[in-house]
Amino acid sequence: MKAMEEQKKIKRTQKRWAAVVLIITLVVALSFYSSFYSTSSSEEDLTKAIEKYTGDSNVTLLATEKEENHLIALYTTEKPYYKGMVLFKRGWNGLWAPVEYNKATDISITVLWGPFATHYRHIICGVNCDPRIVSYEYICDYLDAVHYEYDETGKAFPVHSYGGNTSAYSGNVTESNFIHIYEDDKIGSYSADLKIYDSAGNNIEPELTEEMKENGIEKESSMKITETGNIHFATWLILLVGFTAAWNLMIPRNKKK
Repeated sequence: MKAMEEQKKIKRTQKRWAAVVLIITLVVALSFYSSFYSTSSSEEDLTKAIEKYTGDSNVTLLATEKEENHLIALYTTEKPYYKGMVLFKRGWNGLWAPVEYNKATDISITVLWGPFATHYRHIICGVNCDPRIVSYEYICDYLDAVHYEYDETGKAFPVHSYGGNTSAYSGNVTESNFIHIYEDDKIGSYSADLKIYDSAGNNIEPELTEEMKENGIEKESSMKITETGNIHFATWLILLVGFTAAWNLMIPRNKKK
């Protein structure tokens, strides 16, 4: 009888310690995970995250757009014609983390590549658009064929051919700042041309580009991608170790070998 009571006491102690280990595991895993996925969708938090992630200062958040579990934030700085697009990814805790940016010095409308490149999206953004702009058309070429040529050693290398196989993505400009997302018609697009139209249907993209050059502004761009796989792996590892330890504590001592 005394032995049974002692055994029950041991089991209760084991359960308490297992519960403590589980709680500590969950707290540590959530804290670690939330150190990365830590941004709310408020304008203030997004702005601070953009400045920290991109290294830009005096950031002004212009627009945001959600696509599945991603959020695209469009911003600008005090530098003329300078715009950026940051991709945020939502975590298990409902908060966001910046995982990619693409910033450029360009005219009013540009395509800032990066965020959904592997998901075949075209992201067309406008920043402080010229009031003459009423619409745009973004034309993409797609791969028609691949043939092989040979060098002097006889080694084959592929040569890609483009032309004739195209798609056009167009939209109206009703706001000075905007983010338009288009799902790609095909796979493997190659950017061909961006046309910007005024109310008379004239393509004023060359004019806007020339004005930019006259103002001493040259086109430039940069991007950054943060791998998130290590964050998820480390979080799962913490949970695995903690749950294994808790399960081990639940095993009666007399059955441990």
